[in-house]
Amino acid sequence: RILPALTLGYQLATDESNTSRAAVQTMGLSVSHISYDGAGSRAAIRTVAVWVSFDHGVTWQRASVHGSSGQYAVSWANPASARGTRPAIRVTASDVIGGSITQTIFNAYTIAAG
Repeated sequence: RILPALTLGYQLATDESNTSRAAVQTMGLSVSHISYDGAGSRAAIRTVAVWVSFDHGVTWQRASVHGSSGQYAVSWANPASARGTRPAIRVTASDVIGGSITQTIFNAYTIAAG
């Protein structure tokens, strides 16, 4: 039996050194359940939210999330005041059978210095 555990996949728009020069940061996000050889939960995803922190998690700003069925496009502003920093990203998601996941990634990427 495979437990209906949620899993997250990220595709952050950065260069090879994990640095962004964009004023508006984008990220592809997939939310699904762990599966093995095609078996596993197919419960629908109910909620997805993403937050970004530019001050090591002291404060968080909600990002824009669009999509459905486990595939999402996420965006947020990289403020000029955050140049040279390494923001944190927090993702939460839940499904219709009560499963949930929260993941926080500190130093997720670097905003180019200038």
